[in-house]
Amino acid sequence: MTDKHTPETIPDCWRCRLNAAAPDLLEALEYLVGMLADGGMPSGSDITNGKRAIKAAKGDA
Repeated sequence: MTDKHTPETIPDCWRCRLNAAAPDLLEALEYLVGMLADGGMPSGSDITNGKRAIKAAKGDA
């Protein structure tokens, strides 16, 4: 029995799979994680901008 997939057809990490499926969502998640890692809590405008980015990534904008 042989494997039908080659390494080029299967992304090797969750980040690659997410970026292939929804690049805008990955960018929004990276922004949020970076902001929280810097020790800041999101302000009202940051939350609003984050919600807009997620809606845009999902196609609901």
